[in-house]
Amino acid sequence: MKENLGFLNDDIMKQIMDTPDSIPRDKILRRPLIVNGNKPNDTLTFSLLSIDKKSHYNKNLFEFAKNIIMYENPDLDLDINNFSDEDLEIFDKYTHADYWEYRLLLYKEGNISIKIKKKEKKEEPPINWGFSDSSINNYLNNLPVHLANKAYEVLNKADFHDVSSYIGLEDNDVYAFNNYSDEIFKKGTLLNQLYLITDSGAGKGEALKAFLYKGCIINGVAGRFDALLNNGIRCELKAGKSVRFGTKAGVLQYKFYKNILRTRHTLKLLMKQITEEKFKELVSWEFYDLSKQMLSKGDYTSKTESALSSAIDAAELTPNRLNLIELWFFLAHTEVYKNNHPYKIQQNVLTKKYKSRGSLIKVLGSLKYVKYPLKFKEDIKNEVKKCFRDIDYLIFLDEKEKEIRVYDSPEGVMMDLISQNGIKITETRYKKQIDTTKEDTFKQWQINKSINYYELYNSLCLDTNKKIGNKE
Repeated sequence: MKENLGFLNDDIMKQIMDTPDSIPRDKILRRPLIVNGNKPNDTLTFSLLSIDKKSHYNKNLFEFAKNIIMYENPDLDLDINNFSDEDLEIFDKYTHADYWEYRLLLYKEGNISIKIKKKEKKEEPPINWGFSDSSINNYLNNLPVHLANKAYEVLNKADFHDVSSYIGLEDNDVYAFNNYSDEIFKKGTLLNQLYLITDSGAGKGEALKAFLYKGCIINGVAGRFDALLNNGIRCELKAGKSVRFGTKAGVLQYKFYKNILRTRHTLKLLMKQITEEKFKELVSWEFYDLSKQMLSKGDYTSKTESALSSAIDAAELTPNRLNLIELWFFLAHTEVYKNNHPYKIQQNVLTKKYKSRGSLIKVLGSLKYVKYPLKFKEDIKNEVKKCFRDIDYLIFLDEKEKEIRVYDSPEGVMMDLISQNGIKITETRYKKQIDTTKEDTFKQWQINKSINYYELYNSLCLDTNKKIGNKE
């Protein structure tokens, strides 16, 4: 029977795993069920291939990986970045549960120091900012200190009557923010100066929001949202066309991205086993070409080099790269259909090689988005929806059009791209036409599976003047 870890409270467990995130645990044995977004049986390979190495969890995970290297193959370089695909296979049989057991062992042996939480300090008295109007002092005390210092400099130089005429004008009507757009985006005005105030963890508009709304509190770095109105309404403010969104640490926390990594890994194993030449003979040239792009490495910042695999590792996926990945799923589905047979696919646990009396291309049919290619965009939409769990309103501050737009649901926004290991969203209004060509082609292919998916897709793209290509 597994050891009961009920004696370890959640705070100690978080310190052992070295993660700020909550750790869902088994109700009886209190063993971790999910840590840092990873499940016990998730293989380490996908995490080690990701670039989110800044978190303490992943730094320690790489230390654990070095121990695996020294145990499995002491002759290998300890720098995982230099590993070949074959070298990486040593991690396939290790899971995050193995890593958690390793961290618990370190704790039991006294190699992890735990800080016991001190009793909460008494609440500090509010700062006296020196203004005769108490509403100004209250406003500054509702901001993080560094942000408050910058707002103080603006207010201290402003006309007192100008300040008094605006401060605390609004209560809880989020949409009323747009009533002040002319002043907010007019250079040199008091509202414009407050709008432009930024600080680490606080973007444009946050100091202004608290100024205009009575009792509004700005959360700063620690918050899961930017502004809290006095009735508990949670607001997130964004200035820009394509903006980072969500409270998750990195793209590896998103299921759709894990499936991209799992897809590439399976494709690597399959092509290696079949050999590239044989793979080329078994599939259409379009699918072969796109599969090569999926595995291509190099300078992903170059406009002349595809390097899609390197872009996946770096979590830098432009709309065009995401389009190529999604197109691969649709083409893979049609290839599996052409090679469909009743034989089961088996994989050797040790060698990772596949075995079947029929075509091994069917291996790809086990992948989620190959089996259900329409699910790819659906899962991305669901991840954007999840970002709204911590907020009630998303506010876009559009300097170019001098407008403020408020959304109370994710219907008006969509994922634009992936950059700096995080999701970036944009308003759907910026997408003149949502591209549904791949989906439309798939629906026609389902009616008549004898047609060539790619040729039909290509013709539909040309009909709508959409440019096809693998260059950025």
